[in-house]
Amino acid sequence: MFSGLSRTFYSRVFIGLNIDAGVCQLHIIRTKSNTIKQNIKTNIKTIDDSIPIEALKLIAFYKKKYPYTYIGMISKTYNQGAIPTTNPQDFIKLGVNLQGYKTKFFDHTWCAYIKEEDCQKLIEPSSELERIDLLFSPFLPMYNQAKKEGSKTSLYILQERKNICVMISDGKRVFYGGYFEIEGELSEANLMPQESNPMVANSSKFEDILDSLSDNLEDLEALDIDLLEEEQNSEDFEQHEKDKIEELRDFMRATTIVGILENVITEHYNSTYYQSSFIDQIVILDNYGITPDSIKHIKDSLMIETYVRPFSIPESITLLMLEEYKRKAL
Repeated sequence: MFSGLSRTFYSRVFIGLNIDAGVCQLHIIRTKSNTIKQNIKTNIKTIDDSIPIEALKLIAFYKKKYPYTYIGMISKTYNQGAIPTTNPQDFIKLGVNLQGYKTKFFDHTWCAYIKEEDCQKLIEPSSELERIDLLFSPFLPMYNQAKKEGSKTSLYILQERKNICVMISDGKRVFYGGYFEIEGELSEANLMPQESNPMVANSSKFEDILDSLSDNLEDLEALDIDLLEEEQNSEDFEQHEKDKIEELRDFMRATTIVGILENVITEHYNSTYYQSSFIDQIVILDNYGITPDSIKHIKDSLMIETYVRPFSIPESITLLMLEEYKRKAL
């Protein structure tokens, strides 16, 4: 009785949280009487991939004002995966020892698993956040997307800057799911172009120019304008260099990803557990904005038709939380 009344008269707040390579992504939905009252999306810069103080303040505000506030994330650990069975006796045949692992079955056809110890670490209270209320397997939102793509057997990549999740699915079941951390990030020192910025190089001359013009006010005013233009040009140059560095980093990610996908595809075709379906296409679920050159490199290296779908991890989390709420699990 009270539960039904609370669902009618009290707001529910669902916060999807994701952190990747210096960016904290938040998606906040507030519902009341089965109607969405607020829908907020924001990105906040982070240091050392910790939850920034601005995000913590925002979460604290909602928790204080709305007691029924829930925080959700996807699990990020290499001790997780997905396999095409719900029969525990088949786990060993697939080379998976699930002792000490949590499992969840979906559609009576496939299973997501995660190491219990890692799961506990991800949801337990920390110095930053009290507790994560819902932790989802990354293969669940990927599978939901696969069901929208049709019946083609496809290789899906949930693409982030620091890690990827890879899944093979035909939209009816999951044949394979794996999590990989992307290593080999290049340092800025190694990525910085060798040529110097001429505007920066010329900055040492400014003091000499000022001295020579110290008795001429009109020339000084003209110089001030020139200096402002030089400063703006220098900022534009710096941003251009940062963009070039990020493009190089993204290409390095793509190179690493190609190696991972080659191994996954080989394992898929060599599987003796089931008759492997031919992989028709690659679908990149892009959470940050992969560069065109990186997409081309993946497509050309693997020689498989490749598509990119813009994909928001925080939004996929809040969608799953809403589904849980509608099932009255919250």
